[in-house]
Amino acid sequence: MEIMPLLKKAQGYLRQKGIENPRLTAEVLLAHCLGLKRIDLYLNYDCPLNERELSRYRELLVRRARYYPLQYLTGEVEFYSAKFRVAPGVFIPRPETEVLVEKVKEAIEGEVLVADIGTGCGVIAISLAKDLPQARFYASDISAEALKLTQANAAENGVAGRIELLLGDLLNPFQGLEGKLDAVVSNPPYVPQDELESLPDEVRLYEPKAAMDGGKGGREVQKRLIAEAWPYLKKGGILALEVGDSQAEVVMDLMGVRYKGIEVFPDLNGIARVVMGRKT
Repeated sequence: MEIMPLLKKAQGYLRQKGIENPRLTAEVLLAHCLGLKRIDLYLNYDCPLNERELSRYRELLVRRARYYPLQYLTGEVEFYSAKFRVAPGVFIPRPETEVLVEKVKEAIEGEVLVADIGTGCGVIAISLAKDLPQARFYASDISAEALKLTQANAAENGVAGRIELLLGDLLNPFQGLEGKLDAVVSNPPYVPQDELESLPDEVRLYEPKAAMDGGKGGREVQKRLIAEAWPYLKKGGILALEVGDSQAEVVMDLMGVRYKGIEVFPDLNGIARVVMGRKT
């Protein structure tokens, strides 16, 4: 079957299964299957697929129809105008987190030392490193698999020499760095525990719960980060956290006990998404 009629058929199949953006999904999966860019599909619209290619494409469509995440199928995600590797078992970065990167980038400069806590596949630390060439970074995670992805992504983005990877829970791996960090940045788990089962199927069934489970009220990890970051920050150092819908006010109150100059920044949907404060 040629590319154009195949895409039309795939689009109808995905729409029937309730997949969002069925045409885009069909194109992305076919381009991935053939090793092409999406635009190349239209430049080669009348090229037929061989049986091996058709079989592989059908397999990808069936898995996507079962709500398996598109990013896991292609092995990559776009973030902050760059592509990053992603794999099952590691949380898929969301566009909302770009607000965190942007606001941290505006708040620091020069030869600073920054810690990205719960780095996942490394998008926060790597995106900041690309735009802050004098800064050095630590990227920590409780998952060794996540750190392997971060290492690969850092190398591919040309910043591996300025990012040190640390394995461990939150600030535990940072012993010996007390008072040395200019910024602690994190997109921590913040989904309330009792809401995990109500998440969309492709999130609930396939993404790591540890990367989403924020405990009671979604605030348990946030509370720990606010407390644990304090001794590692320099005076005037910033703590910047991504938060969930309707969580910003509570996180502001928690930070306000010890941090000053607290600010809240919205995402593109107008949801308060980032809370930032400074150690005094």
